Parts: sequence; structure tokens; C-alpha cells
Amino acid sequence: MATRTRKTTKQRPTKPEAESGGGATMPELPPLETASPAGMTKSETPKPEKPPTSHIGHVERLAAEREQRANNGVEIYVPIGAPVVGGYRSNHVDVQLSTRQTTALHHVLAGLDAAGERLDDGRRVHHKVDAVRWVFDQVADQLGI
Repeated sequence: MATRTRKTTKQRPTKPEAESGGGATMPELPPLETASPAGMTKSETPKPEKPPTSHIGHVERLAAEREQRANNGVEIYVPIGAPVVGGYRSNHVDVQLSTRQTTALHHVLAGLDAAGERLDDGRRVHHKVDAVRWVFDQVADQLGI
């Protein structure tokens, strides 16, 4: 079996030939450290500044709004009637909230938790059900129950 050799028409110059002008070559670039602006090394290159506060992200804006709301409160009027005498009083409520009601509940929960509010039994308000219990504790306090 015969071996085939490959013919090339043009060879690249080796490094000694390139230095002696034996062909056109690209000029050598300076090392990366000296290629930085104003002769600074890569580690000395200044980092970009943070964007102004008008360009803060969505999450940061929501957190700022939430903090502002936590410092405010709302007052509501709850009409109170006389309970039915001798009627059954269940201590369990199973409810499906709308999106609007769920959002309101989360605002109430966040405000109660941030304010460090506690239930009548001394526990902190950490869960949605605790927020509902806290509201009814306040009603019971107002009624003197």
C-alpha cells in the first residue's frame, strides 16, 4: 500500500522567519494587564457604579413599598350584632379567599409580624391563620369577652 504525501502550496513562517521579515505577521499585542485603560492593570480597573435609585429593581421597589406600608395602619368599622342564644358555635372556619382577599391578608400578616404583635396566648403572629385569630382577638377585646 502506497503512502500519500500532502503537498502544500504555502507554508506559514516559523517564529524566526517572521522576525527576519520572511512573511507578513500580526504585530504582538501587549499583555492584558497593560491593555487596560490608562495603563491600569486588570485588578485596578474601576468597577461600574450602581445605577441611580430611580432604576432600582422590581423586588427592591416592592420591598420599599412593603416597609412603608408596615409603618401605616388601616381602621375598619365592623358592625356587631347580638349572637343567637343557645345556638351552635363552631370553632372551625374553612374558607376559600379571592386573590384580592389573599393579598389583603398577606398585608395584614406582614404588618402584624413586623410590629411584633402577639395573640392572646402570647404567640407571635407568623402565619395567615394567626392574623385571622389576631383580628378576632381584637374584636373580643373591644367587646369585653
